[in-house]
Amino acid sequence: MKIVYYLPSLYAPGGLERIVTFKANYFAEHFEGYEVYIITSEQMGKEPHFPLSPKVKHIDLDVVFDWPYDQSRLSKALKFPFRYRRFRKRLSNAINSLRPDITISTLRRELTFITDLKDGSIKMGEFHVSRYAYGAEAVQSKNFWIGLIKERWSKRFVRGLSSYLKLSYSPMKVQKTGLN
Repeated sequence: MKIVYYLPSLYAPGGLERIVTFKANYFAEHFEGYEVYIITSEQMGKEPHFPLSPKVKHIDLDVVFDWPYDQSRLSKALKFPFRYRRFRKRLSNAINSLRPDITISTLRRELTFITDLKDGSIKMGEFHVSRYAYGAEAVQSKNFWIGLIKERWSKRFVRGLSSYLKLSYSPMKVQKTGLN
């Protein structure tokens, strides 16, 4: 069994990085024959914050979207299409060459194209956030129309995935939804 995770980086001390590292280490250490890869795009040569098992293979695509961090919004906007094209090509090539059984997205930039890849893998998504990140608390808006729009908008992004897992701390809920 070959599993590939994608997330932007592993150097931050965040919950997403901790959970993905923990799960990748667990699969690699406890399941014989599992090959586990973590693909990042913005590692910038930094060490992962949480220790990775030597059995987990880390690949960085070296496509940093926001660097330098002090650049203007206009500069970021002008560079984004070129960086995104490079990111899409590199991630697609990596996944197509690895040919995993399961590809797990952390529901970021890759979500717009990952389900179109013809690598033969099952595509899954995991969303790990606090209720304040990405406006997640607003999906359950008290305003009916805003809540409806946000709910439909969020479902649009997970279309094409075999399943997705949404973990949130508001209140501690685990939602698993099969989509196909």
